[in-house]
Amino acid sequence: SDRDVANVGVGYRRLLFDNTVLVGANGFYDYEFDYNHQRPSIGIEAKWAGLDFSANNYWGVSSAHSVDQDAGIEEEPLDGHDIELTSQVPYLPWARVTGRRYWWETKTAAEDIKGWEASLEMDLLQNLQIEAGVSSDNFMKDRDENEIFLMSRFHINFGRPVAFSSKAVSSSPWLMRDMSEYRLDKVKRENKVIVERRASGITIARGT
Repeated sequence: SDRDVANVGVGYRRLLFDNTVLVGANGFYDYEFDYNHQRPSIGIEAKWAGLDFSANNYWGVSSAHSVDQDAGIEEEPLDGHDIELTSQVPYLPWARVTGRRYWWETKTAAEDIKGWEASLEMDLLQNLQIEAGVSSDNFMKDRDENEIFLMSRFHINFGRPVAFSSKAVSSSPWLMRDMSEYRLDKVKRENKVIVERRASGITIARGT
């Protein structure tokens, strides 16, 4: 189903070692309008050369809310955390591979949600980026296939390496980035509010 979520945050980033390293910390507040789910979070990040690292911790602070009163279905936001590591593809400074692990602490289910995600992100043009990947967790274990996703993004970047250019292949395996150009990059975190869905006290699904 469609869900409208607002993510409001503030962050601090600092450049180190002649702009070759960027470290930062951030705090966010997430609000889902349909069911009044609320969740604050804090995160840290570090970026250097071809590697980016981020970690986040989330707290579901709102109580359970009814989704369908006739069916007795309710949802409650979950606490959780995640870590993510991104690496540039050697000799292709416009392409990056990402691995992510996440954990969500369930309320009534027999086990917590534990999952992973892997993706390939590519800057095709200065303003066009695509990402394709696969994700899986222990609540998907009854499915025959993992969850596959494909996303496209339009954003304002100038001067960064792109696939459709005369310098698509670099002469060195790693691009030593000037991290001052990355101070306004999007924070890597889970923007959807992860919830537990229950019917008459029985857990029936993990919701997003």
